[in-house]
Amino acid sequence: PGRRHRRRVCNTRPQRMPSPSAVRSACEDAARALAACTDESCTATMHVRLATCIGQQVCKAEADAFAAYRRPSDAEEAQRAFAQMQQCTVRWAIESERYHVDVSLLQ
Repeated sequence: PGRRHRRRVCNTRPQRMPSPSAVRSACEDAARALAACTDESCTATMHVRLATCIGQQVCKAEADAFAAYRRPSDAEEAQRAFAQMQQCTVRWAIESERYHVDVSLLQ
């Protein structure tokens, strides 16, 4: 009853988690296109493109679910799928930070 349990701390990144530098490299074109935007329409479109690229690297199932919605009638479902993909990429960023990895890609 009076014993304390030590919590194990592991500072190595799990194998499945892609590094931010790998994601940055894979999504470099999308990031560049977003940076080059000069209007709201372009910015919105390129933000989705970059978010989807990041999602494909770190949350493939969620990114694939979002990509499956193509028809205008799917807008509500697409928004939900996009939000789920974004939540997944945020979890990845938090995990990356926990393992002392630079997550500036998402800022």
